[in-house]
Amino acid sequence: MQAVLKYQDGICFEASTESGHTVVIDGPLQSGGKNQGPRPMELVLLALGSCSGVDIALMLQKMRVQLDDFSIHLDGTRREREPKVYEHIMLQYRLHSPDLSEAQAKRAVHLSVEKYCSVSEMLRATVNLSVQVFLNDQLLEEF
Repeated sequence: MQAVLKYQDGICFEASTESGHTVVIDGPLQSGGKNQGPRPMELVLLALGSCSGVDIALMLQKMRVQLDDFSIHLDGTRREREPKVYEHIMLQYRLHSPDLSEAQAKRAVHLSVEKYCSVSEMLRATVNLSVQVFLNDQLLEEF
């Protein structure tokens, strides 16, 4: 897998992926950016959420579960000193389905976070990951 970042100006880069997609990465005005795209550390959160989300969506499709709505809310806390790495990330999985059981919801999230998601596996070595699973707005589990 390969990616290329091409400098634009200020602290802005255009990133291109091997699969042919591009994203603009920039910083806030106070850091010399123009706020034209997400920050690198925001992309880390997005990578974690999307990696896990894809796993879960695929599992639920295989279960033939009707999924009316699915969102993942991430809240990252970074340390104060440089480098300001994530110390803790809370993931909230919010699933809405008329036919998804509590056991299926919990199992899908556990399998993703603990077994299949490559990004969570990389981060787990240095970041405390906390998870909440909601089904139809009811909190099922925290781990």
